[in-house]
Amino acid sequence: MPLTIYKRGRFWWLTGTFKIKEGEKRVHESSGETDEAKAVEVRLNRELEEREIRQLDPKVLFTFAAAVNAYLDAGKGDQYFALLAKFGETRISAMTGAMVRGAAKEIYPDARLTRHGTVRSSRPRKPSSI
Repeated sequence: MPLTIYKRGRFWWLTGTFKIKEGEKRVHESSGETDEAKAVEVRLNRELEEREIRQLDPKVLFTFAAAVNAYLDAGKGDQYFALLAKFGETRISAMTGAMVRGAAKEIYPDARLTRHGTVRSSRPRKPSSI
C-alpha cells in the first residue's frame, strides 16, 4: 500500500504499511515539511527507498562493522579490529579482495603475501595447541 500524507499541526505526516518478508512494516512519521508539495516529494522518496531496500538481499546491506560484531559475539578472536577502522560501515558486498589486500599492506607494511594471496606477518606465530 502506498503511503498517504495528512496534515497534523503545521507539518505533513506519512502513514501506511509496506510489505516485507516477515509480513508488514508500519510507517508513521513526520515528513518534516510544512508545504504539501514538498511533503509529497518526501513521500515518493520514502516509498522508493523502501522499494529498493525490499528488493535487496539482506546480505547486501551487511556492513563490515556488523560482520566483526557478529564474529565477536560468536566468541571469536579480535584480529579484525585493525581492519575495522578502515572498512567500518562499508558494505560487505562492496568490498573486493584488492581493497582488503591494500588495507592489509597499509596496516601490516612488513607482512608478505603467501602464494595463496593471504597475508603472513613477519612475526613468529604462536604454536597451536592441540
